[in-house]
Amino acid sequence: MMSPHPFSRPIHGRVLFLSWIASLIFSLPGLVKGAAVTWNGGGADNNWGTALNWGGQLPLSGDSLFFGGALRLTAANNLTADTQFAGITFNADAEAFTLSGNRIILGGDVTNNSTFLQTLSLAMLMQATRTFDAAAGSLTLSGILSGDGGLTKIGTQTLTLSGTASNTYTGLTSVEAGILRLDKTSNRNAVAGNLDIRNGGKVTFARSHQLADTTVVTVSGLGSVFNGQGTNSMLTSNLTETIGGLTMTGGSFNAGSGSNWTIDGAGSFTGGSENTIFVGNSSARLTFGSLSLTNMPATAGGTVPTNNSFTLYGNSPTLGIITIKEGGLFLDGSRLNLRGGNSEAAGSKLVLNSDVTVTGTTASAIWEDTAGGRTGMVRVELGGDADPVERVFDVSGGGASLTINVEITNGASLEAGLTKTGAGRLTLSGDRANSYSGLTRVNGGELVLNQSDNVIAVAGDIIVNSGGTLTMAADEQIANTAGITVNTGGTISGWLTTETIAYYTQNGGGLTASDNSGQVTITGALTLSGGNTFTINSLPGSAIAPHFQARSVVLTGANILIGGNNGTGNPRTALTVGSDGLSMAGRTITLYRGNSGVTLNLNGDFSGTGNNFILVSNSGTIEPHIDLGNAVRIFDITSGTTDISVGIVGNGGITKTGNGTLTFTGYLPKTYTGTTTVSGGILDLDQTAGTDAITGPLVIATGGTLLLSQNEQIANTTGITVQGGTISGFTTQETLAYYTQETGGFLASGNRGDLTVLGTVKLLGGRDMTINSGGADAPVWEFYAAELTGAGMLVGGNNGVGNPKTSLTIGEGGLTLGGRTITLNRGNAGVEMHLLGNLTATGTNSITTGSSGAVEAELHLGTGTRTFQITSGTTTIGVKAMGAAAIEKTGNGTLVMNTASTYSGGTTISAGTLRILNTTGSATGSGAFILASPAILTGNGRIASAADMDITVNGTLTIGAPSQTAGNALTLSTSGMGSLEIGGRVNIDLFSGQQSGVLNAATTADMLVLEGADGLTLGAGAILSISTSIAIDAENSAGWVEGTSWQVIDWSGLTGGVTGSFSNLTGSQVANFPQLPDLSPLGFFWDVSNLYTTGVITVVIPEPSRLFLVFVGIGALGMRRRRVV
Repeated sequence: MMSPHPFSRPIHGRVLFLSWIASLIFSLPGLVKGAAVTWNGGGADNNWGTALNWGGQLPLSGDSLFFGGALRLTAANNLTADTQFAGITFNADAEAFTLSGNRIILGGDVTNNSTFLQTLSLAMLMQATRTFDAAAGSLTLSGILSGDGGLTKIGTQTLTLSGTASNTYTGLTSVEAGILRLDKTSNRNAVAGNLDIRNGGKVTFARSHQLADTTVVTVSGLGSVFNGQGTNSMLTSNLTETIGGLTMTGGSFNAGSGSNWTIDGAGSFTGGSENTIFVGNSSARLTFGSLSLTNMPATAGGTVPTNNSFTLYGNSPTLGIITIKEGGLFLDGSRLNLRGGNSEAAGSKLVLNSDVTVTGTTASAIWEDTAGGRTGMVRVELGGDADPVERVFDVSGGGASLTINVEITNGASLEAGLTKTGAGRLTLSGDRANSYSGLTRVNGGELVLNQSDNVIAVAGDIIVNSGGTLTMAADEQIANTAGITVNTGGTISGWLTTETIAYYTQNGGGLTASDNSGQVTITGALTLSGGNTFTINSLPGSAIAPHFQARSVVLTGANILIGGNNGTGNPRTALTVGSDGLSMAGRTITLYRGNSGVTLNLNGDFSGTGNNFILVSNSGTIEPHIDLGNAVRIFDITSGTTDISVGIVGNGGITKTGNGTLTFTGYLPKTYTGTTTVSGGILDLDQTAGTDAITGPLVIATGGTLLLSQNEQIANTTGITVQGGTISGFTTQETLAYYTQETGGFLASGNRGDLTVLGTVKLLGGRDMTINSGGADAPVWEFYAAELTGAGMLVGGNNGVGNPKTSLTIGEGGLTLGGRTITLNRGNAGVEMHLLGNLTATGTNSITTGSSGAVEAELHLGTGTRTFQITSGTTTIGVKAMGAAAIEKTGNGTLVMNTASTYSGGTTISAGTLRILNTTGSATGSGAFILASPAILTGNGRIASAADMDITVNGTLTIGAPSQTAGNALTLSTSGMGSLEIGGRVNIDLFSGQQSGVLNAATTADMLVLEGADGLTLGAGAILSISTSIAIDAENSAGWVEGTSWQVIDWSGLTGGVTGSFSNLTGSQVANFPQLPDLSPLGFFWDVSNLYTTGVITVVIPEPSRLFLVFVGIGALGMRRRRVV
């Protein structure tokens, strides 16, 4: 054994001193560059402080450490803690080392050039970014990494961060190659700062909670992977991880099945040449503070690693969920894909706790990728908690758009709405019904509803505001319980589809002017309070014509226009108004002509205020119309005028109410067959002359007024019934089937038109029917029949000198009077009444003249025989009767004729009484006169038949009028060969003059005046009956005087003599004759010897030879009196 060198001790001391100086110098950064020290494991232990392990050269601060070989592989740092080393390198020949011991300050990089795994379990303080190069083999760092430095992973092999304590270094962790495996004990952070994965680097997880909650992860470059070694490859499932943010511009992020990711900040995915891919594995749940997808337009379909795709898969019994918190979802030319799965799959959903913003120049989508199957839900939920929300979808213009073809629901929100803003388009499509129940607002751009037919796109109400457009692109997109409101500036674009909604309210804006040719049912109200004209367009060539229908239609601020060119032979375009009716306030509905036409189906009532129009326009062969159906529709016009110029059809009727005016105009007939009732206001019939405005019954009720403004407005097959209403100022020409007046009727003035009634005019009550004077076109009223039982008639005759007479004709149906008067006024033109049928009368009636004027009224009887059936009461004809007709009086009532007439057909009084009171001419015209038994002729007038016309009296002729107090004369006159025959009873009254003793004046007794060239024949039944009211008693209290005479018959005009005698005046010429007053109590007789010559009867004292008979008579009278006593 060699002895120590004599100088060994001094040298050792010097070395120790120099080592201390070097350590001091190297502790000052930048002053001295360290040496490279290599571990060879030559010492007796594993400690770093054993110099022989380093080949005899103990590492100093600042040295670079190299490990190689296979000796002392568990090297422990027992040097002073926090000694700084410039780096650690595992040489190519190094086997699997594990470095432990005291914490070092890592002043440089760590490189593994060996193919063996190298483990560093000692803590390391990194004051700057350090590179860990797993060049040939993997590295594991199980100690605590601390400091404000960062970590850069390079090399193709794996760097594992493990251990039981969290790393606390705060610098950036950058993975630029190979794999960074995070394997800290659960809930211990492997990375405390931000994480950058680039250039194909990959980060894998051994367990959850490896990243600090504040870590922001950035992924870029082709092949880079976050959680896995490839797209959907070598990934870890069931992770729970919270990070501060995630930005991807390339590479892949595999969420891992069953994982729970919380990205508190922004999540950003940008596609492009670096092929960004998000794989949201089935049952994964991710929460983003915000999520932004840019240029991610792809759908993976059957290829998971589809570049620039973002997909949340749903092929698991557990639902996959992405939740967006307050920061919102941003899409720019991207698709967020959601998937279901196969059998028993729960599907996937996107939960929005904030709004969606879409920008860019290309389309974006929230899309169902159906490649993996369609079992399970695929949906967007608008709320993550119970609070009501309105989720904004802001889609900018410039080409950006958003299509959502997955189900949209409330989520956890009790009520969630959707608000569309921005100038771009949002399309709701797919075949999964949306069920979110809140409002859908379109505040900008376009909302397109394009779900599969009959799949609900919107379940709640829709409001379209200024700048917004709603487009229905498929059938039945809106829930039947939801409605649409359009405000000023809002638009409904091209309603081509079939749709059922609860209501449509247009406060402004509204439908565009074209392409509205769908089948739209509104179960509630269609309300147009403002905005565009509501246009229903034609659909040329379609056998299914456009049809809009609503339970009610309310027009207060906008109009309706309907086109009718669907093609020849095709159905009409239609608007159907339901049971709640149509309301208009100063509005217009325009129905176009066309090759197919338009129908406005009115299945409810109408109300109108202001001036409204339902009119026809455009050109075409098929005219539009309103169809009333089978019911009576109320038209309540409370004010103003509603003008309808289109046709009206159907079996229903119309009841007009309200104080306003309903006007029928135009040239299109109203052919509806039901009853039209005017119960209030005015019905103005102002159609083109000759065009029927009314074809069914017309009733004018109390409060209603009919105004006929044009000729021939009412069909000839129908008529008018007035039940308390008014016909105002009739100045036109009209033909009716009938006219019935119960109460009310024509006004008393302005009736200067021409009225023809083909049937019966019945005046059962109400106003007298007045026909006013006219002008050169004198009024002409013609009735087939008339029944006046509750009102009379008044006809004016002042049409102007030389102008035609006012004319009233009652035709073959005849005239019935029930206690009524027809007054035919005199005037400067006069009145003519034509009675071409029979007269039936009860009660007190008259046809008389009135007013003053130069021209008398006339009653024309035409030809044939007029039967005057005067059943009871008295009917007076006070107008000159004319014509060739005959009159036959029947019935028990009295006919009074008090003016001269010229009718020539003759008069027969078969029953009842004829009273003649004329003073000139002939009361019964110029024809023959027959008074049949038991009829009565009475009065003080004159019957003068024309030449060769006979007068035959077989009934009772009573001179004078009832209750008269002075004598009257009745004249019967014939001429030519006309015979005069009396075969009945002649009644004459004596009134006074019994004390005169001479021939009394004519006023003291009635007189029958007989005139004729052919004489008089008194038939076998002729009786002269004289009665008196003068007292006849034994005391002669009345003062009867012998010689008193009365002329009771005037024969002076009778040139032909008398044939026959009165049957009661036979025998002696002096006697008390039957049917004459019995003068025997006075001792007087009647002397009738001059009766047949002068017509005088005289009171005389009988001759002696007859005195005995007088006494006998007196005795007999006394005996009778005693019997009475």
